[in-house]
Amino acid sequence: MLIEVRVRGRFWPIPGATARQIAGNAWEISVPRTSECQRLLGNDLGRLDGAVLGLDGKETEAAVINAEGPEGVRATAWILG
Repeated sequence: MLIEVRVRGRFWPIPGATARQIAGNAWEISVPRTSECQRLLGNDLGRLDGAVLGLDGKETEAAVINAEGPEGVRATAWILG
């Protein structure tokens, strides 16, 4: 699955990110704490909170970080429509 984040109006792929459907249109996205992801989302990956994502080309509501650890972060996002 292609997972992207919208930065300044443009969607960028998040390297190493994974997603799993948790219910209906709700998805849990896991982002590893790698240098590539930190360049895109900030050192603490905090820009993921409130970010609009693209999941295989489908835009989401603002993501909400629900877990954070040394290996990365997990966030929940809901696909629009």
